[in-house]
Amino acid sequence: VCLYHFARRHNDKHYAMEWLFSGKHRSHWWAIVGLCFSGPESDKLRLFSVGEDRRLVEYNVLQSTEFTGLQIQAATIIEQEARPTGCLWYPFGGRGDNQKVLTYNDEYKFKIWNVTNKSCRKTALAPTYGGPICKMVPVCPDKDADGEEQFMLYATHEKVLGLVQLPLDGNPNKCMGLIAHPGQISAISVDYAGKYAFTCGGSDLSVNQWLIDRDPVAAASLLGGQGVEPFVRLLEGGEQGEFFSDMKDYFYYSQIRSQDENTTKSRTLDGTIPVSELPYLMCGLGYFPTQLEIQNMKNEVKYSKYSDTGEYVDRICFEDLVKLYVNHRPVFAVGPQQIQQAFEAMQRHESKGPLPKGQLLDLLTKHGESMAVEEIEHCFQMLVGESFHNTLRDDEVDAREFA
Repeated sequence: VCLYHFARRHNDKHYAMEWLFSGKHRSHWWAIVGLCFSGPESDKLRLFSVGEDRRLVEYNVLQSTEFTGLQIQAATIIEQEARPTGCLWYPFGGRGDNQKVLTYNDEYKFKIWNVTNKSCRKTALAPTYGGPICKMVPVCPDKDADGEEQFMLYATHEKVLGLVQLPLDGNPNKCMGLIAHPGQISAISVDYAGKYAFTCGGSDLSVNQWLIDRDPVAAASLLGGQGVEPFVRLLEGGEQGEFFSDMKDYFYYSQIRSQDENTTKSRTLDGTIPVSELPYLMCGLGYFPTQLEIQNMKNEVKYSKYSDTGEYVDRICFEDLVKLYVNHRPVFAVGPQQIQQAFEAMQRHESKGPLPKGQLLDLLTKHGESMAVEEIEHCFQMLVGESFHNTLRDDEVDAREFA
């Protein structure tokens, strides 16, 4: 990342204004996919970059010079499996401690990050038309308009251009997409009034101008239902399905569990559960979040009303659980191909083939979100009824056998 500033050389008024070099830093070891400056809401100029190495990096612009180089303020790991595809200063995040950066990834997720403590404040399902989103721009960011009246323009790597209505909450009725180019979309832009969009293609050698009509998207959002209704339709079987019925049963049981199962005292169920129950509920529903994903969910609930009331939230209702599940669960289930890729990653530069059992156990207990040996043994006992060593009797393990 290289930084330039527009000024007079040596601050001498006899020189003309020009772009002067301020510093550079090799802050990512994989491709950089997003770069953004803070907006007018920020009290100081901030610069962020995101790369396929899954890091969000903030730079200290004011302290960066050609002698000191581009200074890094903070670097945050924002993904564990997905690859980021871009970032954007979130123009509707607010001021002060509520300023935010939006990132999006190749698993069709939006993530909104607080720039002060780098916590994830929101994870939402992104549009799934034609591939992951890789470019986004606000459509006429009006500071006085209500959040429901704001829109953002997005583009995928190839073909699709669309609109998404704010706030970003995963509602599938609040977005649309159309085919804008036969191949690559290399750039998008919006005019100052938010009336026209411009797209630049690739091999088609064309630049297209589009008239932005936000009314159909807003109407579709209203007709698609209010509250939790649009999210329930994304569940298997919908509202009348077995899965939705199981969600209700698990939620009711979690209320009892949070107030101690082994008691004869009367319980008062208020229709909410503590956030500490979220990991167990998600696992019961077939989504097994990592520790980072669990922390992101808890932060999302904790700060969900902080900008409005200044208070933390530590309990959620059933409707909130449905929205959290729909927005956080993977769009694509883990299959044999992903397990094979994981085994290849663990082998790195070694010859491809089975992985020694001792090496697999070492990786599980010492790297990433490490597990204790007792925890691994408990997982194998619950899954297959035998211990780790009894299940994997051979000295080597391949992806198929592990799956």
